[in-house]
This record gives sequence, structure tokens and C-alpha cells, in this order.
Amino acid sequence: MKYSSIVVLSFLCAVCLVGCEHEASTAEQAVKPSANAEPSSAGGYEPSADERVPGITMSQEELDKIYAEARRNMPLPVIPEDAR
Repeated sequence: MKYSSIVVLSFLCAVCLVGCEHEASTAEQAVKPSANAEPSSAGGYEPSADERVPGITMSQEELDKIYAEARRNMPLPVIPEDAR
């Protein structure tokens, strides 16, 4: 009796694992983008208009402008005459 219950339990576990594997593979196929879909240029998350928070969420153009201003205001290194 004990041997047959172990066999039945093993069979049920194997069937459950196969079923879970099938569900996982179909879920992966649903998540993959289609071949015709155009990827975004940066590949990152783009917030919608209602998700943007002024002062917190910045576009890449705004960040580039801030970085360019910081580079313009950066002092040049001073090399002592002894090092030459």
C-alpha cells in the first residue's frame, strides 16, 4: 500500500510540474514583443503625461542642457610649473 501511494504521489507531482512549465512558457510568449514593434530609442521606461512630476521627472533634453551648463562652468585644472 505504501509503495503504490508513493508512485501515485510521484505521478501527480510530475503532472503538476509539466502543467506549470506549460503555463510559464505561454506566459513568456505573451510578454515577448512582436517582431514588428519598434523599440524606443533609449529602451527605458517612458512615463505618461499624468506620471510626470515637475521638478522630479526630467526629459533627456533637459538633462543634456543641465550637463552642458555644468561642463561650461567647470573650472580648468591648474597644472603647476614644476610638473612640466
